[in-house]
Amino acid sequence: MVFEYLTDGAVPIKSTAFELDLPLHQIDTFTGWSPPHGIDLIVTVSFGLLVPARLLKAATYGGVNVHPSLLPDLRGPAPIHHALLQGRNHTGVSLQTMHPTTFDAGVVLAQTPPPGMPIAADATIAELVDLLGHAGADMLTAAIVDQTYASPYQAIASIDTAETALQHAPKITPEDRRIDWSTWTSETILRRDRVLGRLWDTTTVPGLHAATDYNALSSSGTKARRITFTGPWSRCASPVEQTEALQPGQPILLTDSASEATGGANIGISCADGHVLAPQSATIEGRRAHQGLPMLRKLLLPSKHNAQVANEEI
Repeated sequence: MVFEYLTDGAVPIKSTAFELDLPLHQIDTFTGWSPPHGIDLIVTVSFGLLVPARLLKAATYGGVNVHPSLLPDLRGPAPIHHALLQGRNHTGVSLQTMHPTTFDAGVVLAQTPPPGMPIAADATIAELVDLLGHAGADMLTAAIVDQTYASPYQAIASIDTAETALQHAPKITPEDRRIDWSTWTSETILRRDRVLGRLWDTTTVPGLHAATDYNALSSSGTKARRITFTGPWSRCASPVEQTEALQPGQPILLTDSASEATGGANIGISCADGHVLAPQSATIEGRRAHQGLPMLRKLLLPSKHNAQVANEEI
């Protein structure tokens, strides 16, 4: 029997269940639902629901969960994302019993040995999912063969919580993609784009309007309109003619050579550490997709006519 938590995307376990002719139950809540009798063990992997106590008690051996972190570190629904966002060098997999009332609070039965599995400096979500997925499958298989899931449980010694600053791994939200130009360094932006993608802010467009003359401040375009950037971002040098210090979040026109070096992007933005990054494209809220950079360029051009046109368009 296979439970599938309803999600927006395709879940590989669904097709596998069909191939193996296993009963499939697609649910988004356990309320009012009971499984058939005769369950020996409940196993969850990347499952977004808390399995209630009544189901755990109904199973002969309760339940176990495969969690992609070195518990108790990175408890929560998004440990892979946060391992990458925090620039971790290592991570791993834990096999834990399922707690009836709390996520990731069971007895750790097996775990990747310290310091864990190395994370490549440029690792993506997909690459880390693949790495930990195979490790978790091997760990789960060994636990079932060895009956590690049967009580009395033999808890292992996990990471030293006295010497390790434990972090939580909460669900990723749109705010995790919102750029704070005053604090985000170029490395932070490159990492967040690689891990999350589609970074955005509500300061670039109104900031440019405020910086240009020609009654821009009274223009309807000065409202906090969102701009969403598409990566990958590229590092670039500041224009040689730029004589004044760049402020964090300040867009600049790139020289032809700098634009060529970034794959054709003609707009760069200064980060909190003084480095300049160029997105591949951008989309301004309410305007055509991927036309944000040309619109920003019009605002940055010294021509009064271009600035006025840009104020009308954005």
